[in-house]
Amino acid sequence: MAGADEVTQSMRDRQWKEPEKWTLTIRQFSLVVDHCKSLPAYLKIKTEKGFINLYDLNKICVTPWTATTGCCLATMMNKSVGQHAKLMLSHCWGEDLEECQVALEQFYLDYDIGTDTPVWFCVFANYQPHDGAGPSIAEQLAMEPFANVIQSKHLQAEFGGLGMCAVHTTKEDLYDRLWCVHEVDAALAQNIEVRAAMSKQYAQETIRRIRVFVEEGCNEESCLRAAGINVNTCKAKCGWPDDERMLITIVMEMGGFDRLDAVVAAFRRASLPADVLKLVDRLERACHRVKSLVQQKAYGAEAVLEDISQLSAALDSCKGLEQMFQKPPKRLLHCAKEAETVIAQKHLYLRRCAMWDSSNEQLNTIPRRLRFTQMMDSVVKTKTGVHCLGSTVKSGISHQQVLDEIRTLKANVVRACRGTSTKAWRQQLVNMLNLLQEQEDTVESLLAIPNLAERSARWNAEARFYENKLGFIDCRCGEFTVPVGNNFQTPSDLLVVSDYARACRRSIIQAMVEGQVWLGIGRGGTGKTATAAAVSSLLGREPIVLKNSHFASNHSTGRYWELIFEKASAHHPKDVVIVHQAHLLPEQVLRRVVEAAKKAEVQLCLTAPRDLPWGSEFVRQAVGLIPLVAVARLTLAAAGFEAYDFLAKELEKFLKDCKVRLSRQVHYTWGFHFQKSFIKLCANACRREGILGDAKSEVNETARMLLQRCLPRLVEQDRAEFQDLISKYFGVVLQPGSMPSLSSTTFMLKSELAEHHAVVLLPVKEEDEQACLSHLNATAAADGIEMFRVGMAGPSSDLNGGFGGVSDFLFFLACALRSALNAKKSWIVVVCEKLEYQDTTEYFRRIESLMDDDMLLNLPSGERVLLPGEARIILLMKGSVSEEASAAIMAKCCGIIWVDDQRKDW
Repeated sequence: MAGADEVTQSMRDRQWKEPEKWTLTIRQFSLVVDHCKSLPAYLKIKTEKGFINLYDLNKICVTPWTATTGCCLATMMNKSVGQHAKLMLSHCWGEDLEECQVALEQFYLDYDIGTDTPVWFCVFANYQPHDGAGPSIAEQLAMEPFANVIQSKHLQAEFGGLGMCAVHTTKEDLYDRLWCVHEVDAALAQNIEVRAAMSKQYAQETIRRIRVFVEEGCNEESCLRAAGINVNTCKAKCGWPDDERMLITIVMEMGGFDRLDAVVAAFRRASLPADVLKLVDRLERACHRVKSLVQQKAYGAEAVLEDISQLSAALDSCKGLEQMFQKPPKRLLHCAKEAETVIAQKHLYLRRCAMWDSSNEQLNTIPRRLRFTQMMDSVVKTKTGVHCLGSTVKSGISHQQVLDEIRTLKANVVRACRGTSTKAWRQQLVNMLNLLQEQEDTVESLLAIPNLAERSARWNAEARFYENKLGFIDCRCGEFTVPVGNNFQTPSDLLVVSDYARACRRSIIQAMVEGQVWLGIGRGGTGKTATAAAVSSLLGREPIVLKNSHFASNHSTGRYWELIFEKASAHHPKDVVIVHQAHLLPEQVLRRVVEAAKKAEVQLCLTAPRDLPWGSEFVRQAVGLIPLVAVARLTLAAAGFEAYDFLAKELEKFLKDCKVRLSRQVHYTWGFHFQKSFIKLCANACRREGILGDAKSEVNETARMLLQRCLPRLVEQDRAEFQDLISKYFGVVLQPGSMPSLSSTTFMLKSELAEHHAVVLLPVKEEDEQACLSHLNATAAADGIEMFRVGMAGPSSDLNGGFGGVSDFLFFLACALRSALNAKKSWIVVVCEKLEYQDTTEYFRRIESLMDDDMLLNLPSGERVLLPGEARIILLMKGSVSEEASAAIMAKCCGIIWVDDQRKDW
């Protein structure tokens, strides 16, 4: 740092101009703070108060060091060199300096920010002494240093800028300071990226406050305000009265404090740590869904269709909160129980209603979409349209008229369904009701926005439909316009009434218009792949879904994927190739996939339940990847094998030739796996015939995988026929005894349990039971999974009571389920004994209830115990178990894993 005698006139002059250059580097910032922490005056104050804030720092260090120089501390550090700010730090003067320093250091590590980056920190950037040697605080404010910094191009990403960092610590709330909330608001208004640095103490305190308020039964608004997520910015203060008046004037000119509350709350939510955000989202969804369901008393079919799925989601949210808190949020669970009763009554009513029929006009949703867009354009663009629901608009149309028309149409659709018993139109009823419900929700969400400009912006972000000059229909979403033709029969999975679904849809449209390669990340089973496929269809682009099993290691030559994309491009130009579970791909394979997609000029969508393990930064740098929102629990149908149009004829021919009969019932999930395996075989058949090139090794590998996963499900006669067909068509001989050993079972077991809400059947020889259990226990322990063992009771004369009866088995099974509630991941291993003296159907009927959609175990006492969402059940079935016993659950098992006789591999 320059001494007082080293200060030049040019350094003093810099304090009167170009405020965006009053910076010091991150390294210099740390040196200053570390030096201050070693001073006796600093240590004395810290001993007395317990911490040092920036008021203290300014008094004992900054002001004495810079007095009479006319230069700020940043200028003293840099002397004659002045750098444009690349990062602005927004903070409170009352915060703990050391807590602030640690939070910033973690922020720099998280975002890989170098120590030579110049930052703007107001304590060090402004000339603090009031001695007349330099500009006063008022004179510096007149130069609008903050406005100059955020308006500087050097803060923007395209010029290498890093935006703004808002520092959150525990000693003082950032949003109690008027300057801080204004800085965040103004930066966002300038499209500057604003990110948060949060100390560990701050994040822990946020979670603690939410949990306390939830456990005590407070509503969601109270919980969010208690944690500081929802804020009241009009209570924010400023140390200088003149500054306060100026900032209040600016806020009012920009739309008022209600608007500022919304902006800050949105930023706070977006910048929360992942675990805090998960907690908040679950709380809000649970409260909203449960309250809405309890309030609905109509027993019409149109309400039931949405309510049943919403209740399931609400119960999941409540139970998820119970798991997280380890203490049930009683208010939510009580409301959910009441809602469940209401829905049960509605569901009975719905089952008594006849199925419906529909005209062609109802199949095509374009007329309804055009009408709704026309009405809402009239409402949003009419100034009087900002009045509350129920008001009368003198010119144009009112919100109430739009809602009345939607509700009338919903009633008409329901009445139309009662005159027929045709089941073929049931899905169209769901489609139309979902569309009308989505439109009703859109109107109500717009009504909740008081500001006309914000309301118009929200409507502009919705999917709107207009007729063009050629007589066709265009869909507009934000600034994007895409043609959709004139007969749009929407797939049901596109019409999910959810803000998450709307945001996901907008992001996908944006990605398809702007980028060639894009990524969707969200928890497994949330509908990322299906949503991408549905929106692809909306945009007139054929989706081709590639499962991760297509990416075997022996396909990594690159040429194989070039051939796949060339074939897809030839049949469906400009189509969308969706890679499912991309996180399972090695980096080198995905690089070749991206290169092949670019070469074939097809769009590529990667979906994964979490960030790619080896990092996706290379994709962002290479092709400008557009990340999608992380969607949460969308009830969407899984993409089927019909997307492989170029293999459809081969598949149909092969299935006719096979005529394979599966034993007893086949659950949909299992049937899907079986069909998927056939598709892979057909693909290999095509390649063998020269369509996609020769790859005999892939044929052998696919056949072996089919043997492991599908062959055990066939009865003996069909198994032999199937082996003959494989040998005839593919030249591969399948040995009947070549079942996988338990050492290779570990991989299959993990795969099955990760992909499904699984109940997996694991048959073993009776003498190998203990070795198999030991292996399962070691596998679970290695992956941090809790394993609970439940044995079926032995023989007893009393079927429903006493030791060894069904009641004892159900009791121990219920105990395992309750224990699993407190475990992040758990396996419940049910050891199925030989039950010569028991009615085995009674045992397996109870296990079977856990495989149904409600996943509930009904005990004789009337209590119902839920299978936790993360729990998995493994049925360890000994070879001596009778065929009748296993048949009760074979149809609903998500997978079967066989173990051979080679005990040495265990």
